[in-house]
Amino acid sequence: MNYVIYFLTLTDQAIIGIFLYSQLIKLKTRFFIPCGVWIAMYSASFVLFHLLGEHAPPSSVQMVLCILYQTVILLFFEGSVFKRFCTAGAFVILCGAAELMTVGILCLIFRIPVTDFYIFQNENYIVAVGRIYAVDVILLVSFVFFLMLKYRTIKEEYYVRDVLIVLSFDIIHMIYLYLYYADDANPLGDVNNLIQFGMQTLLIFMMFHRFYSGRKTRQLEKVKQRLELIQRNRGREFDYYKAAEEKYTEISMIRHDLVNHLTAVEALARQPEGRADARELLDEIKRRTYAISVPATAEAEAEGGSNAENTDI
Repeated sequence: MNYVIYFLTLTDQAIIGIFLYSQLIKLKTRFFIPCGVWIAMYSASFVLFHLLGEHAPPSSVQMVLCILYQTVILLFFEGSVFKRFCTAGAFVILCGAAELMTVGILCLIFRIPVTDFYIFQNENYIVAVGRIYAVDVILLVSFVFFLMLKYRTIKEEYYVRDVLIVLSFDIIHMIYLYLYYADDANPLGDVNNLIQFGMQTLLIFMMFHRFYSGRKTRQLEKVKQRLELIQRNRGREFDYYKAAEEKYTEISMIRHDLVNHLTAVEALARQPEGRADARELLDEIKRRTYAISVPATAEAEAEGGSNAENTDI
């Protein structure tokens, strides 16, 4: 059953690792493809080292293999080879640090001296609990490292808050596991460990789903605001062209009246007694001409909409 727990927790570790990589480097393919490669390589290594037994390579060689595995996984991501190799090495080192932290926590839970831990690790239930607890510790350590590395360059609003929410739930679950396994009244059987693993996996999926759905919702809100702004600008442009059309009709009517007035003024001006009437007609023409108003230009409307878009979005 310890081996079953190992392969199950390996799935959670792959999801956490690919998620972390996707926040540092752009993923070129679907999320679960590198996860599958991750699980396949580490599972094959676990089976091989188990079959070799005492002839298995030392821990230093296994760590180098882990870095090489991570480099292969990062082929599914963009970026230079050097950057991907450094990222893989950093993650392997973080996993090593998480393992040491997990050992210390297990010693506190089961009241084992740190110096004697590797004597008691042959107990299957301790190893199974350690693998479950290590998933939470890896998530905590890797996300803290990510925030320290990218905090000043994060420009997306609420991004840090979403990461901190994930970390908060992870810490709460770590406290729950500690209190649960430290209580001697709780059973430590294989079925119980599987139940705890199932709850942990469900929590991880819920945390990551909340993280992605929150970001997606905010992106959709920005698109909605942009569309509403474009719609308002189109409405202002429609109102402008409608007003321009009405004004054109009004000017055409005035032009027709002016032609008639000018014809009458010309006829009256030829008669000595009609000059007073001609002057009145000229005053009427001036009054109607000055009464004409021109709507705001389309360029001004468009410029105002552009400025508003740049301000709101």
